[in-house]
Amino acid sequence: MFSLVTFLIRAVFNLVKSKKHLLLQACLYKKEIEILKRQNQKKRLNIQYSDRLIFSILNRIGNIKDILTIVKPETVLLWQKLMIKRFWTYKSKNRTGRPPVKKEIKQIILNMNAIAERFVGSVRQEVLDFYILINEKQIQRILDEYISYYNSRRPHQGLDQRIPMKYKPRLYGKVQKLPILGGLHHHYIRSAA
Repeated sequence: MFSLVTFLIRAVFNLVKSKKHLLLQACLYKKEIEILKRQNQKKRLNIQYSDRLIFSILNRIGNIKDILTIVKPETVLLWQKLMIKRFWTYKSKNRTGRPPVKKEIKQIILNMNAIAERFVGSVRQEVLDFYILINEKQIQRILDEYISYYNSRRPHQGLDQRIPMKYKPRLYGKVQKLPILGGLHHHYIRSAA
């Protein structure tokens, strides 16, 4: 019973396959006749881009290059290759890519880059150039202490010599010197009177 069902399924697929092949062959012959009628008295065939496209599509669907009569199979394969190349070139040219960035955002990014470069330069010139760095843990400890000093006690030129975090110095009392980073920098405060 199973072999009979398998035979029937194969027979149906062969019928469909042969119909497909016959349809492709009929389309191919019709196109070839149309091209030959267009030829007139010229020696060379007048094959237009649309003809090449149809031959390429028919070949892609059903491998008709072996039953062509008016052009060589290599020619159809070349046309296919050129159309694929043209398709992908066209697609890549029409892509706009990333949407344009507004001028304000570009300015913000430039400012951020300048701030980051300034900070890295400050870290290097004010701290790291004075240490022999041994390991990552040491670097992390130094950077943590410097960043705390940088944000809470160090005056910034870009802020008119103010400190980023709100810092209110005392106006009266004895001045004391607090070492930062083992005395590399110092912070001065007034003690309570």
